[in-house]
Amino acid sequence: MSELKPLKRIRVRASEEEMNRFFTRLDREAEDLPGFPIRFGHHILLLRFPDEETAKKYRVFFDVVHTDYDGVPDGTITIRHGEVRDYLAISGQFERAACLEYTGEGGFIRYLKWPDRILAYQPQSNRQTIIMSGPFEEYAPYQAAFHWEFHNFAMSHGYAFLHSGAVGLDGEGVLISSKGGNGKSTTVLSCLLNGFDYVSDDYLILDRKTAVAYPLYNSGILNEDSLRRLPELEPRIAGGVLRKPDRYIIDLSGYRNQFCHGMKIKAVVHPRIPQPGEAEQEAQIRKDPLHVGKTQMLITSVRQNGFALMKDQTVFQYLFGAVSGFPSYELLLSPDLQSNCRALRELLCSLSEE
Repeated sequence: MSELKPLKRIRVRASEEEMNRFFTRLDREAEDLPGFPIRFGHHILLLRFPDEETAKKYRVFFDVVHTDYDGVPDGTITIRHGEVRDYLAISGQFERAACLEYTGEGGFIRYLKWPDRILAYQPQSNRQTIIMSGPFEEYAPYQAAFHWEFHNFAMSHGYAFLHSGAVGLDGEGVLISSKGGNGKSTTVLSCLLNGFDYVSDDYLILDRKTAVAYPLYNSGILNEDSLRRLPELEPRIAGGVLRKPDRYIIDLSGYRNQFCHGMKIKAVVHPRIPQPGEAEQEAQIRKDPLHVGKTQMLITSVRQNGFALMKDQTVFQYLFGAVSGFPSYELLLSPDLQSNCRALRELLCSLSEE
């Protein structure tokens, strides 16, 4: 018996003509697909789906950035089912490739064996397509869809797609950034309930030139402990998070008047749960000389936009350039959520006076 050869990543160079032919076919097949436009910062993206029912499900989670714009969009993202063998003429290479990429001047086409999926991107026209055989939510969960595609569009238009929350007052605010389990979402959503301007508790768009943050999703994520601390949000549970049974999707569209579609960012704040022996009744804000919040935000932003980006130093440099000029603070959290809100309010007032 011959020894089995390990599967590998295979790259194939394609001509611009071949790439254009591929994308022309994708465009032709997507012409009549239903979808809806969303506002992505100052740009318009058209999201397209295989049927009206699927489009309706996703539309719920983009409610606050949905727009009635009916002109030519700045880019498109299409997701639909299909048999990948019908699109790539790669014959026996299927059996040898865990990941197969066609690259060329006109973009690239990436085939992933597990799961069976094609990701196609044509930068010049900002056309992106996902073709897959499995459930769409496994790739693009309703509450936070299209990470990789939004990252691509953001980088080509001077934005950064960041894993971060953001709240503020009177149009000026701070990024709230930390790794999971440090109270980021609880802090941000308690600020929302206390009348703060709101952009996001998890993902947002930051204009690198103007330092202005924009919302994207109108949903938040809370675990059971956080829900007990924020019982006002329990009636707004819209479902559970895929493969995370202790986390819940919160529909925040009822707070649309507090969504800030253009918040000037003044600083990065890193919330931290006190260690034993340093717990305080009142929240404390102090300088963060090690920039822990920025570091964690950059790492999680790159990782959640796609693990393949972890090896791309240009992506880290690009995202770092978006936040490097902001001062950094640590928010030592109090068990009293009102105290945390007061501390952030005081910080925001002091930053606005500078």
